[in-house]
Amino acid sequence: MNALVLLLALSFRLEGGIHQLEQSPRPEGPYLVTPHEERVFVGDDGVIVHEVKTIWPYFTSQSATRIEPDDESPAAEAARARVRRRHPDLLSGGERVSAIEWRSRDPLLGDLLLRVEYDWEGDQPVAYRQYENGRLVLDAKYRDVRRGGEAPEVAAKEEAPPPAPAPVALVRLGANVDLIRNAGGADYHSLLVRFADHLVVVEGPRSARAAREAIAAIRRRYPSLPIRDVVVTHHHYDHIAGLPAYVADGARVVTTTGNVAYLQSLLGPSAEVVAVPSGYGVTDSLNEMILFDAGPTEHVDEVLVAWLPRQKILFQGDLYRHDPDSSEPPRQSALQLAAFLAARNLEVRLLAGVHGNVLKLVSGLEKQLFAKNDR
Repeated sequence: MNALVLLLALSFRLEGGIHQLEQSPRPEGPYLVTPHEERVFVGDDGVIVHEVKTIWPYFTSQSATRIEPDDESPAAEAARARVRRRHPDLLSGGERVSAIEWRSRDPLLGDLLLRVEYDWEGDQPVAYRQYENGRLVLDAKYRDVRRGGEAPEVAAKEEAPPPAPAPVALVRLGANVDLIRNAGGADYHSLLVRFADHLVVVEGPRSARAAREAIAAIRRRYPSLPIRDVVVTHHHYDHIAGLPAYVADGARVVTTTGNVAYLQSLLGPSAEVVAVPSGYGVTDSLNEMILFDAGPTEHVDEVLVAWLPRQKILFQGDLYRHDPDSSEPPRQSALQLAAFLAARNLEVRLLAGVHGNVLKLVSGLEKQLFAKNDR
């Protein structure tokens, strides 16, 4: 029987902040602290409920997981391990634990030493801190700790089966320009730009596996053209995790000055990582692309956007997500992008991005941001 089943009912909240490296204005920090709350209930019948809410700068993520005691799947065991580390009583059955450590491996970040420290007042744990290779990533306080008694109300339900993977597809945006849809899974897209003797990919998101699938789709379309460059718009983890696959394929990594050292440290000395100035252009008889640094923005300090003047297409990452069904008001980063385009008098007819749908611009971006059918 799982050790958690032997415990009396225990419920608690962890309330604090996540110090996220990938959400910092620059790779080296200072790190943004995003409000974070977890609610845990372990029933005396072995049922576990784990609810998580994080208020990111641009959206709120929420999840709820219910784990039944007879579920011995790898996913359930991993979820139990996460819950067990959240409270020292779940690790030791009541003995006082001050810290635990374990190792993990991230495909991009490499070997990680993870450590949790607990602060106590008397026989009650009062604070929780988690570190990743010595860097603080989660700092929280315990709230509403209850032992035994009636179970609290919970909103969690059985998790739905994961959706089928979204297929990678090349969608033509203009002459010699394709959007690589689902290049990093659902709602993660890249841009493919064809030149006379090579290809350029803008953005390598999510994972090396996803990037390999995108590369395979590119090879089917252009079997004889090498991918010379992969352009990184900004340093957030979900936008760079696919880079190792492109580097293995022979591509160099193109980014801004402030991101070179960070990406080089992740990709290793064999990877070629270069910085380009704002306004850097690549042109030949077939195509033209200009990379601009649109930062600083509310999202990150440095962020490249790719402008294709012949097709009048602009590709960007995380500054604007076009969702015609959304009622949210324009975010500050979208307004900053609109101001950037207006200041440089860039004529853009199609605005594409890593996330969301392609927006056809019939007027200035700022004007369309506030149009009713685009909110």
